[in-house]
Amino acid sequence: MRMKGVYTVEAVFIMSICIWVMVALCYGGMYVHDIVVLESVTNEEAAAWLSSSGQKQEKVWLADLRKDLDNKLFLFQVRTIKVKSGWNEKKIRVHYTVPVSWNLLKKILSGNKSEIVFETVRETVVPAESMWEKEIKHG
Repeated sequence: MRMKGVYTVEAVFIMSICIWVMVALCYGGMYVHDIVVLESVTNEEAAAWLSSSGQKQEKVWLADLRKDLDNKLFLFQVRTIKVKSGWNEKKIRVHYTVPVSWNLLKKILSGNKSEIVFETVRETVVPAESMWEKEIKHG
């Protein structure tokens, strides 16, 4: 008596496990990409904003940053961006979520938090060169 379909049943189990592993790897790659992009874009935009001589209004800068992040992020959804000013620094806080429906993967990626916060601190110290140039121009 010949048995048919034995390999098919085994292949179903193996392929279903392989598909789940591939999905987890893709989500992991997108997660790492989004963390790097979030940190890089936020720091780059903050440095450009704070070092420019004619600083943009804070609301305009926040809207530009949010639009830039929304265009470059794959997985994260930015909820809010806040700037807290100190006497010589600005804290930029980006609140975001990881919208993944698979609970185990969501626990791994977001640590069981509903909202995650990325924070960076930038100094608002004006370099001496810029101060001298302003004094010379404005006399």
